[in-house]
Amino acid sequence: QSLGNCVWFAIPILVGSHTFLAETVKPSPATATPAMMRSPHPQNATISTMPPEAQGDRLMVNGNYVAAIAAYQQSSLRSAATWNKIGVAYHHLFALEEARKNYQMALTLNPRYPDALNNLAAVYHGERKYKKAEKTYMRALKYGPHSAVAYRNLGTAYFSEGNYKEGAKAYQKALELNPNSFDPDQTEVI
Repeated sequence: QSLGNCVWFAIPILVGSHTFLAETVKPSPATATPAMMRSPHPQNATISTMPPEAQGDRLMVNGNYVAAIAAYQQSSLRSAATWNKIGVAYHHLFALEEARKNYQMALTLNPRYPDALNNLAAVYHGERKYKKAEKTYMRALKYGPHSAVAYRNLGTAYFSEGNYKEGAKAYQKALELNPNSFDPDQTEVI
C-alpha cells in the first residue's frame, strides 16, 4: 500500500536475542524526479537529483542509515511518515532513545499512525518493557487491524513474558493475514 511518496514494507530488527519487524520504506515511482523519469534505469539516477525524502528512502534501502537521517531532516518535517522514517533509521542504528523520540514526534502529528505505534512498541520491547509494548501494539492494531507485522510483534511480546496462549493467538492471526509472515526473507507490504 502506498503511503505518501513511499511504499512501506517490514524489515527485521534484531534487538538482543529477539527479532522484531519495523515498518520501513522503499522508494516508489511517486518519488521519482523528472531526471529519473527520463533515465532508462531510474534506479541509476544520481541520488543528488532526487528530492531529500527520496534520497533518504534510497539510502535506507541501501542500509546507509546515518545519511538517510540527514536526508530526511532536509525534507519537510511536517509529515508523520517522515518522522517515522527517521525513527526507523535510528532503530537500525540501535539508538533506541532517538528512535523513540522520532516515533513519538510522528504520533504527535498523527496519533492514529499504526506504523509509528508498531515501531514505538518495538522500542519498548527491546527495552524489556513488555506490558507497555503489548499495550502499544494493541493501539497499533486498533488503527491498523490488518497488520500481520503488528500481530507477529505482539505475539513475540506475549511469548517474551511467558504468555504462550495469547502469543499463539497473535501468531495465528498474523498467519491468517499473511501466511508468509514468518518467512525469514519476507518483505511484507503494509
